[in-house]
Amino acid sequence: MSKLTYEDKINLYNDRKNGLSISVLVSKNNIRHEIIEYLIRLIDKHGLYILRTNKNKYYSLHEKERIINRVLINNESRNFVAIDEGLASSEMLYNWIKKYKEMGYNIVEQKRGRSPTMPKVTKKKENETDKEKIKKIRGRKFIFKSGARILKKIESRCSSKEESTTEEKVNVVSELRLKYPLVILLKVSGLAKSVYYYTLSKVDKDDKNKEIIDKIKEIFINNKERYGYRRITLELRNQGYNVNHKKVYRIMVKLGLKPIKRTKRKYSSYKGTVGKIADNLIERDFNTDKPNKKWYTDVTEFNLRGEKCYLSPILDGK
Repeated sequence: MSKLTYEDKINLYNDRKNGLSISVLVSKNNIRHEIIEYLIRLIDKHGLYILRTNKNKYYSLHEKERIINRVLINNESRNFVAIDEGLASSEMLYNWIKKYKEMGYNIVEQKRGRSPTMPKVTKKKENETDKEKIKKIRGRKFIFKSGARILKKIESRCSSKEESTTEEKVNVVSELRLKYPLVILLKVSGLAKSVYYYTLSKVDKDDKNKEIIDKIKEIFINNKERYGYRRITLELRNQGYNVNHKKVYRIMVKLGLKPIKRTKRKYSSYKGTVGKIADNLIERDFNTDKPNKKWYTDVTEFNLRGEKCYLSPILDGK
């Protein structure tokens, strides 16, 4: 795919306006049809002057964030935003959003110009004094000691010994920030600076549900910890709160509110053979020719208001 010059772009635009189809322009200029459509819409929006002004145009961090938020927050189309802002291509905005997400929703300004081919090598001081040597050694010892303490603190705070979550590491680093430099803490914990500040800036989404959380706790305690999320949802709706049962379930799991489960009582009345076993006079012959000759019954136990009740209906065999 050949790169288009300023004159090529003008000729391509004029050919399109003269009636040539996009498929003909694709084969003629050896470029994708998306680029041609974007270029024509861009010139229609801003005119031919945009081809001069957007060349090597510098965008500040504030401008980049504003344009990116139009796509991520306002849910506008990427092509529409790129054309409306007069970007050279829609791929430029795609790359901005990609790097923005990779850097933990932070915009990092890259230095303009070519990067040096060889890395910088710090020259060792030939006439290094004894005090400077001792200072370096003490600095290394300090990093080693603080690193061991930080790792021990992280292991004690982790939910599992094998791996720790980012939130747990951030909490430990925030606690030890008064004692140790942040650079050392981040290096030992393996956290990136952007990840650390992004995790600190995250707001708990349940802060806005504080009133509902208090109501859930109140209903749960007032009903002797017997209500589950379904009955609590119904009670909230009776009190005028339009809440989804999934939100109630999530909040109860987060707060550790588990209703008391009623365990079924096992049968425990059998005490072995007691008394005399009656003779089997029926021998499974339930038919009879006279009333009041064979009666059949069964005993059923009920638990009514904490007391046992028994029901024994009698059925005549006739």
